[in-house]
Amino acid sequence: MSLATNNFKENLENETFKALKIIGSIEEGFKFNSVTLQIQPVGYYTSFERSFLYHDNRLKTVEFFYNTVRNANFLLNEYKENSEKSLVVKNLINDLQNCKEGIFFFKLLKFRKYI
Repeated sequence: MSLATNNFKENLENETFKALKIIGSIEEGFKFNSVTLQIQPVGYYTSFERSFLYHDNRLKTVEFFYNTVRNANFLLNEYKENSEKSLVVKNLINDLQNCKEGIFFFKLLKFRKYI
């Protein structure tokens, strides 16, 4: 494997773990800003900031979630046979499971007005 490939996978691994941790920490009543990678309370200021300052929206957030999970699955497939990366695989699986809760709260916020 070339040095460029190793660097790519290492960077992808770091970015994916960071994103999974952030998504997994989303709680009920908070919004996720996919531009700044911050979790923000629901409110007028957050709406203003997301709409006018950062031009963030639901589609960008969903794309961020999708790309993060896709990257995690790519890394799992790359590392599943590599015994040196068994700890990375275990941590990826754990973070993906935690990520489900953050995505649930994201969906809950969208449909709360209908409940």
